[in-house]
Amino acid sequence: MDNLYNRVSRRRQPGQKGFTLIELLVVIAILAILAAVVIFNIVGVTNRGKTAAACTDVKTVQSAVDAYYNDNNQSWPAFPATGDGSSNPWPAATSSLVPTYMHQQPPAADGQFSLDTATGRVTAANATGC
Repeated sequence: MDNLYNRVSRRRQPGQKGFTLIELLVVIAILAILAAVVIFNIVGVTNRGKTAAACTDVKTVQSAVDAYYNDNNQSWPAFPATGDGSSNPWPAATSSLVPTYMHQQPPAADGQFSLDTATGRVTAANATGC
């Protein structure tokens, strides 16, 4: 290590100003590490934001379905059946809820809402943890 220091210091004349290549590489490495940390934090924030938006959309659709249920003699809106007891996809049921119970179809869940007619619970594929 002493040998490297001597070689670097010999190349610099007493009146010269500037940085050595090693100093510049160290600074660039530190900046790269900081940039990586910031990028990973930003990605996490955007993912949490999308999940929160999807959860809000599920709650909006759930409120509309509940209002429909109360206004229509305790019957659920007609979501098309998938064959396994659940119902899917959402866009086919839009006509029974929009515009009376909702202004428009919520965009964040990409139209992947389903209604469990046994419990009346609305779910969405990308709204996990709501």
